[in-house]
Amino acid sequence: MKHVHSEFWLDEFDDFDSTVEVDATTRLIRLNMTRRAVANFVSILTGKNIPVIFSDSGENMTDGKVVYLSSDIDQPEDFDSLVGLALHEGSHVLLSDFRLVVDLWQNIPRSLYNIAEPKGFSKTDVASFLKTVLNVIEDRYIDQFVYKNAPGYRGYYLALYDKFFNNKSIDMMLESQMYRSATLQSYEARLINLTNKNTDLDALPDFRNIAELIGISTIDRLVTPQDRLNVAIKVCELIFKNIDADQQKSEDGSSKTGKGSGENATVVIVPEDDVIGGTSTSVTSSTINSDEVTKKANEQSGVSKSKRDAVDRALKKQKIFVLGNIKKSKISATQKKILDSLENAGVTIVNVGNQLGDNTPITAGVDCIVVKNFTRDLIFSDICPCTQYDDKKNPTSETKMAVERGVQLGVLLGKRLSIRSEINTTKYMRKSVGKIDRRVLSELGFDNDNVFYRIETDLYKKAFIHISVDASASMQGKKWNNTITCVTAICKAASMISNIRVSVSVRTTSMSSGHPYIAMVYDSAKDSFAKVINLFPYLGPSGSTPEGLCFEAIMNMLKDCGENEDYYFLNFSDGEPAYCYNSPKVGQFIHYSTDNGAKHTRKQVGKIREKGYKVLAYYITESKTLKRLGEFNSFNVFKTMYGKDSRYIDVTNIVSVAKTMNEMFLNSNSKV
Repeated sequence: MKHVHSEFWLDEFDDFDSTVEVDATTRLIRLNMTRRAVANFVSILTGKNIPVIFSDSGENMTDGKVVYLSSDIDQPEDFDSLVGLALHEGSHVLLSDFRLVVDLWQNIPRSLYNIAEPKGFSKTDVASFLKTVLNVIEDRYIDQFVYKNAPGYRGYYLALYDKFFNNKSIDMMLESQMYRSATLQSYEARLINLTNKNTDLDALPDFRNIAELIGISTIDRLVTPQDRLNVAIKVCELIFKNIDADQQKSEDGSSKTGKGSGENATVVIVPEDDVIGGTSTSVTSSTINSDEVTKKANEQSGVSKSKRDAVDRALKKQKIFVLGNIKKSKISATQKKILDSLENAGVTIVNVGNQLGDNTPITAGVDCIVVKNFTRDLIFSDICPCTQYDDKKNPTSETKMAVERGVQLGVLLGKRLSIRSEINTTKYMRKSVGKIDRRVLSELGFDNDNVFYRIETDLYKKAFIHISVDASASMQGKKWNNTITCVTAICKAASMISNIRVSVSVRTTSMSSGHPYIAMVYDSAKDSFAKVINLFPYLGPSGSTPEGLCFEAIMNMLKDCGENEDYYFLNFSDGEPAYCYNSPKVGQFIHYSTDNGAKHTRKQVGKIREKGYKVLAYYITESKTLKRLGEFNSFNVFKTMYGKDSRYIDVTNIVSVAKTMNEMFLNSNSKV
């Protein structure tokens, strides 16, 4: 990937390649990740929580409250200019007065009209040009703000200017004889490019004075929007004074008052909801693009037509930026709904599996989709593979009953484990060491030295349990429903005990992209138990078994163990890894299964143990014994991954699970 400044926060999908076609789900997830990152930049720069969303209208840069992004991100370098544009727009929200242009007509002094009208300009012409000048000054003020307050973001801003302003055609134009006639179009072209190193301050009458009046190097002196408007008015006065009235008229004698000839003539609309530079606007220019005098002067400049056309295209692009009329690729209503669901669920992509086994290097790794907060909207977004419901959006009766049964069993389990939240204090009297017991001090005179006491507090450590559930297709039927019953029971029991926290994840593969997929469906630290009751009935198995790939993707979400705390990692699975993926990025077929998949999973389980977790892996089966050869072999692979922590269990027998829970939570090692 070409070096871009955004690389450091694009690590989660640094394999971005416009030449590789990605599925719709992955594209939307990446778009949302980009939006989230850009929003963070804007928030850090402005100190405000300014909403950053994708445009659903195809227009606007900002309306003074929200920053709009384009969804047409096709190249890696697009990210830099996207960030730069968002920073620019966000700064306008922070610093510009959006009512100032709405009331611009009322703010124009009569003295400016008195200069312009005798030369054939209407009030509409004056207001339109003033707005352009004000936008230029506002933009320069924004530039200075970003450069001064966020030097680390300059790379993004430079990318923005590379896209809209740094152009060889513009450089050539500024040094040539083009745009040197005293017309509004010439002043505008050179004013927009005032910061260009090739600017000629003697190209137009009073242009040097105009540059000094704006004062780019000290523009931060113009603290208020009114200060900047005052300077814009003075600049316009100088420009209109220097306009040659005869030159400004077309050959047929008609003045440029919004009714110019040719296809470039435009009509000025009186501003109602107008806003300031780099923003949405309903004002368009009238006289500038219809200036035949400037066109003829350019034709006589000695510059070839092809180069003049390139200059015109570059200037048009700049003018679009200045007036805030950038067209943005819009998203559909359906895409917006999905993006909102992805944002609320905190969906991201994590690249994992770069080294699956001793002899299985994966050049580009595997993208794993991670859902940080499972939501109801995500269930019905058609991009969540681990759900099941009917046409009326009702969960299956079997899974609903499994959850209800789990709640009942969880109450019983919670009562058994309630001792964990009890604190027992015992005072031991007449000890040889400890604190002095004043009540028996008198016995020192009778050769009794045991006048001390000691208090012991007996309590259990805080416990954190993460439950990871295999939601692959092979878990369908009784295995799934019984597993849901068991997991629900543990969550319910933990909800009854103050010093136990439980989180649950389910893992499978994406239906549309084929990527590994893991969703954090419950966390008692932030979710009420009602989430289990309301959302667990919608959970269902599908896809394949990317076991360790999913573990690696959430490794950073499993915090290291603290003192006086017990950490447990419980796994429910019905066998060995089984996942295949054809990576178009490197043309490599990834086969993650018995050999390399088991080794990779064992490595991830080892990392979880290193964090301080006690691992317990349940091998789920519908039979009471491992009778079939295939199942026996599968359990052997299971033991390879989880070692001594693997358990064969009939998950239909909740009593056996309760027994295991008792062994874990009520042993003496769990006490402080």
